[in-house]
Amino acid sequence: MDKILPPKNFGIIYDFEIEAIMNYKISYKPLNKSIILLLLSYIRAFTWVRSNEMSGHSEKSKKNKPEIFHSQFEFMENYIGVRAKMISKATIVLEELGIIKTYRMPSYRDDKGQWHTDDIIYICPYKIVSERKTFRLCSKDEYDWEKELEYGIQYLRECKYSSRKFYQE
Repeated sequence: MDKILPPKNFGIIYDFEIEAIMNYKISYKPLNKSIILLLLSYIRAFTWVRSNEMSGHSEKSKKNKPEIFHSQFEFMENYIGVRAKMISKATIVLEELGIIKTYRMPSYRDDKGQWHTDDIIYICPYKIVSERKTFRLCSKDEYDWEKELEYGIQYLRECKYSSRKFYQE
């Protein structure tokens, strides 16, 4: 069980995802498959996860902890040692492969009138759960990535992670 549900920062990367990355023909030569796998590992390790099993989460618990990862390329650069431009290119590849979906939060102006770039939200478009020692893909009723994204946007707009942001619509 510890291998399937480790207690600390971990990220499950499925064999079909590794296969898709390994078979991808990269047109931008400085980018390589190792960088793409590293970025996916980082995203998965820091994506909020309510549970790997279906436990009947309420709408309130889904809103309070949407299954998203949010950051900025420059911030990730410091953690994984890959330039922000490469992270951007690897993000595009992961999106093309259907492994992730992204949403760029709008820029915001602080109380001094300075504009700032906000986070990009990463979300997995599918969820796989373990039931009775078998794995299965969740139905749209069980896991809706669009709803998770909606809750993630709402979460970030409500400034639960940062206090002085003002979003223009």
